[in-house]
Amino acid sequence: MPRLRDEPRDAPEYYEYMGRATAIWGRLEHNFTTDLWFMASIPDLVDIFRTFPRGWEWKLRTFSKCFSLIPELRVYEEAASRFVTEAMQVALDRNVISHGSFWAFTNDDPLTAEFTLGRVDKKTRNLSFTKYHCTLHEMKEIVIKTDNLNTHYVSLSFAVGQICNELKMKKPQSPSV
Repeated sequence: MPRLRDEPRDAPEYYEYMGRATAIWGRLEHNFTTDLWFMASIPDLVDIFRTFPRGWEWKLRTFSKCFSLIPELRVYEEAASRFVTEAMQVALDRNVISHGSFWAFTNDDPLTAEFTLGRVDKKTRNLSFTKYHCTLHEMKEIVIKTDNLNTHYVSLSFAVGQICNELKMKKPQSPSV
């Protein structure tokens, strides 16, 4: 990958890892959202999916709730809880590079980029910005953590898919909560 004018020597490698983090997260979020759609097909869960969750935290809360409501899923509740905890942690780093504005490289050794992330206070509606710095090493760590999360999620996802396939044909047992 060619370097752009005035970029540090390792900038192409930084961009590569930034892209990999985004692509790997996209794969994880796609698989996870597909599992939520499978869960939404279970008759006993119809009520909690009246409005399909859109935000990451909302999706994770809904996912967790499904494991406590459906006996067949309850056996995987601990694994689901671990996944949710890890996903929230990895998302904190990932959100900076995915939702923040990349401004510039601020240091060559170690190669460091500056990102700015804006937030709106829900009560006051005030907008605030926070600067974050991410080194090449930290960017590589985000890729590794995201890939590990993806790998660990595969077995849980497989189990969820199988159970949901079986349960979507059953009649609801009781009103959903």
